[in-house]
Formats: sequence, structure tokens, C-alpha cells
Amino acid sequence: MKKWTKTTDGGFTLMEVTAALLLLSVVAAGIVPLLSILYTERVEVQAEREAYRILERVGYELEERDIETVTVSDTSYVVRHQNEAICIYWKGPAGRDKEICLEFPP
Repeated sequence: MKKWTKTTDGGFTLMEVTAALLLLSVVAAGIVPLLSILYTERVEVQAEREAYRILERVGYELEERDIETVTVSDTSYVVRHQNEAICIYWKGPAGRDKEICLEFPP
């Protein structure tokens, strides 16, 4: 004689749900800092591009030993004519000091 057993496939067990939430939280804990770093580096690259634009615009206008300060979107750029090069200095969004020097023909 066969015994009839009632089986139910009504959903997930508590252990399965707990394991899934744990896995999701571990993945999120790894991704959030990575996204923060990527955002900061993207802003750094934008600030560097702006520095090149400023150098291109201001570079030919500066006289010997001139200094000019340009502020763009909360970042102050200091452009200096030094020796035979024109340099631009600024503090990047990540707090790093940055510098780019280019030589312009006289």
C-alpha cells in the first residue's frame, strides 16, 4: 500500500531568503566604494580637461612672469608664465595637487 504524502512548493525557506540577502549585501558593500572612486576619478579628469582648455585660452595672452587665477565650477586654477613654459596649478576634487606645464612659442 502506498502512503500519500502532501508536498508543497509554496515558496522559499527562511534560510534561502537569508542567504540571498546576505549575498546581496556583500555585493553591494563591494560595489558602492568602487562607484565612489570611479566618480571621483571622473571629476578629476574633467578638471584636467578644463585646465588644458584654460592653458590654451590664456597661454598666448600671458606676459613674462604674469600670474592669472581662473575659477571654474568651484576649482581655482593658477596660470603662471615661468621661464619658457606656462604652467597651471590647481587642487583636484580628490584633494591632490595637480600641475601641467606647456611650452608656447614666442
